[in-house]
Amino acid sequence: MDDALRAAAVAEFGDADEHRMAIAVAAVKAIPYGLVREYIAAAMPIPDWVDNVTATATAAVVHELRPTGR
Repeated sequence: MDDALRAAAVAEFGDADEHRMAIAVAAVKAIPYGLVREYIAAAMPIPDWVDNVTATATAAVVHELRPTGR
């Protein structure tokens, strides 16, 4: 997964330096997991709204990393 994430970061942002990788990891691993972990721990269903919140948060992170003019 790390290799695929690095390749995606290079393709999307033109670079996969330490800063971009840390933020990319937050976008695709930490944000989604952070939103569902309490439900998983409690063996509760994950609410439908989590998908929209995850997509919105991830899109905001990707927007911040995108080079100007892309």
